[in-house]
Amino acid sequence: MDELKEANKDAIYEKLANLRVVEETIRCNDLIEAISTSVSRDKRLINTYKPNELCRRKVIVGNTLRNCRMFTLAGIHRYIQEGKIYSYENVCEYFGLEPADPLLDEMYACLNEQDLFITKKILKWLFGKRKQCKELGITVDHVTLLDWMANYVDEIPAEKYKLVSEIEYDD
Repeated sequence: MDELKEANKDAIYEKLANLRVVEETIRCNDLIEAISTSVSRDKRLINTYKPNELCRRKVIVGNTLRNCRMFTLAGIHRYIQEGKIYSYENVCEYFGLEPADPLLDEMYACLNEQDLFITKKILKWLFGKRKQCKELGITVDHVTLLDWMANYVDEIPAEKYKLVSEIEYDD
């Protein structure tokens, strides 16, 4: 099995090494076609990228000069986080990015603008089903949530409990 993973990693690295780089930018279509599992979706996805993430350059493709969209480094980082990527961990490793933790992203989706947890969302995330708790109110701070969670340690998955308990806030 490890041989297959290494072969997969080598194939991805080879595809990425063969991409055309022009002045520290990579042609969007080439990168998307090399690593995407949903090419048409990802080509539409990048239509909303900002000028610091995408730029246009004149590039010779075949025998013609074309005005192509090119990813800047910021655009590559954003695309890797948002796109449907084949072999996500290997692509992150190639570009020197830290792979996103989906569990952490789900937890942060339960926070509001004041860094308080929305009670309905955090309970659904913790237990995997809807759960009501009048004592916590509509929103709950981190310390109160931890105190409340101590009563339900057996029902909450260990990795979620650990993740919530390890959050550090800048006061």
